[in-house]
Amino acid sequence: MRGLVRTTSLWPGLAELWLRGSVWGLSTALAFALGLNFALLATFAPDRVWSRFGVAGGVWTTLLAWVFVLSFWIVGVRSGLRTATRSKGSSPTIDPELEARFVSAQQEYLRGHWIEAETLLMQLLAANPNDCEAKLLLASVERRSGRPNDARRTLEQLAEASFAGRWRQEIEREIAHIDANAGASPPRTESNLPVPTTIPQVIEPSTNTPRQPADEDVLPTPVQDARNLRRAA
Repeated sequence: MRGLVRTTSLWPGLAELWLRGSVWGLSTALAFALGLNFALLATFAPDRVWSRFGVAGGVWTTLLAWVFVLSFWIVGVRSGLRTATRSKGSSPTIDPELEARFVSAQQEYLRGHWIEAETLLMQLLAANPNDCEAKLLLASVERRSGRPNDARRTLEQLAEASFAGRWRQEIEREIAHIDANAGASPPRTESNLPVPTTIPQVIEPSTNTPRQPADEDVLPTPVQDARNLRRAA
C-alpha cells in the first residue's frame, strides 16, 4: 500500500486526487496530461500540430514544450511526495488486534446483531477516530437499527473530515439509503397503533332484572341464622 501511494506521486496531481479527493489534484493531472500529449504530438507529428493551430513551429518550439512539461512534472512530483509523506505520517500503523475486532464487527453486522456490532465499532473508533471504514459501518448499523438521525450525523461528521475523500461515494450512497427509507412507514408497535375513533357505548342494566344481593347481604351462615332469629322475635 505504501508503494502504491508513492507511485501516485509520479503523475502530478494524482496523489492529491487519490488521497484527498481534491478537485485541484484532478485539474493538475488533466493539465499535465494535455501538456504531455501536446509535446508528444509536436515531436512526432509536428506538421499536423502546427498546421492545426496555424503556427509556424520548429525545433525550438518543440523544445520549449518539453521544457514546460519537464518543469511541470518536477513541481508536481515534489508536491505529490509531500502529500504522500503527510498521509503516511497521519495514518497509524494497522494494529492486528483492531483489525480482528473490525472483522468481528462485520460478522456481527451480517448476523443482524446491531448492539454487538456497534459496541465493537465504538471500541475501534475510540482507539482510532480516523477509521473511515469503521465510521461507515457504524452509520449503516445505526440506519438499520432504526436511528436515521444518528446515522446521518455520523456520515456528516465523516464527510467533513479531510481524510475522507476516498470514501465520498460510499458516504453519498449511505445518505441516499437514509433518504430512501425516510418516507417508509414505521413498524406497528404499541405506541403507534391506531386509536379507535368511536367510543363504545355502555349498556345500562334493565330495571326489570331482579336485584342481586349485595356483598353486605351475603353473610356467613351463623351470622345469617342470628339475623333470622332476631327478626322472628
